[in-house]
Amino acid sequence: MFRTPTTFDRTAGVVLLGAFLLASAARAADAPLAPAIEKLTGFVAASYDSTRGGFVTRDRTPNESAIELAWRLGRDDDAWRGRARRSVEWTWSLYDSVGGGFLQSERDARHDVASFEKRTDANAWRLENRIDAWLDARRHGSGDGDRRVILQVVDFFERVLLDGRGGFVAGQVGDRDMIPESNGPAIHAYLRWAVASGESRWRDFAWKSLDRLWQENWIAERGFIRKDAMGQPLSVPRLDDQVEMGRAFVQAYEVGGRASDLAHARVIADLLLGLFEDRKLGGMRAQVALTKEGKVKGAARDPESNARAARFLAELAATSGDARDREAARRLVDQFVPSRNRPAVDDADWVLAMRAIERPDRIEKPVWKAPEKAPPPAPRVIRAGKVRR
Repeated sequence: MFRTPTTFDRTAGVVLLGAFLLASAARAADAPLAPAIEKLTGFVAASYDSTRGGFVTRDRTPNESAIELAWRLGRDDDAWRGRARRSVEWTWSLYDSVGGGFLQSERDARHDVASFEKRTDANAWRLENRIDAWLDARRHGSGDGDRRVILQVVDFFERVLLDGRGGFVAGQVGDRDMIPESNGPAIHAYLRWAVASGESRWRDFAWKSLDRLWQENWIAERGFIRKDAMGQPLSVPRLDDQVEMGRAFVQAYEVGGRASDLAHARVIADLLLGLFEDRKLGGMRAQVALTKEGKVKGAARDPESNARAARFLAELAATSGDARDREAARRLVDQFVPSRNRPAVDDADWVLAMRAIERPDRIEKPVWKAPEKAPPPAPRVIRAGKVRR
């Protein structure tokens, strides 16, 4: 006999439906990532083009994340190791042998095109690719050539990109503003080189840079803000600024163990989850602008910056042990990865994010070399009332 549903029935139905959806979400969060990792890794492998230079995009720009992934996979697979080496060697063709630094793409490196576009973030990622090459070569009994290249790139940073007060400018040309998106990769690369070389001076400058950016570019409850030389804001809070600096803080804590670095990374993650994450549509907003009423305006949810956000949250979770960060990284993966059915430039970043969720790579604590002592002053010789040195 048909019975009209009562208010109790409807309420119970809503509760049961909510419980079902929560259980489904929990099962999705616990589902293995291996199939997705395998699919996107296949996309990355298919993007390798030996005639073009290896892992190179259509506009003839190296895909540094794909090279990073290839080095990691190459630890157990010679084919991936060869792809990584080929790509790194081709990238060197973009290096300016006169002024130093990597030009952005093959077009910029042509002799008939006068270009000085040498972005700090791209140079930092390519420096890390070469550090990976050096570490790989050392495992096989060589690496002198890679080390010479690394020192050339580091010299370019020291001469052109570095700010003595801490931090890095965004590139060789343009305003000398402190852009968090550019500083994050540069600091991350300096920390990688500090660990690889065992020289603490690179770590110390990375610390100095992090402290300056936090003091000058961080605004409580808004995050990292781009500012000009006069200290005036250049834009609303952007996701890529938060993410790249967050990854640098996590790396700094792993390398040096400063509690403040982990605390700052934690604050950045809380900001992402509270301000940038779009809980209704899923994913992280590319930027956060507020209406007159104080509400967050709608914004694009870019897959590339979300992949970097997933990497940051997964790396933080591996360091802090906080399951909340791991779950947040997994939400981003579940939002963007299942629908990917064709290769894209950010496939490697998503693979690296998923690998960090499932089996993160931890930094082996370095053994710091003793700093070189300054030579003793020359003895003074006093003759006939004069001082000679």
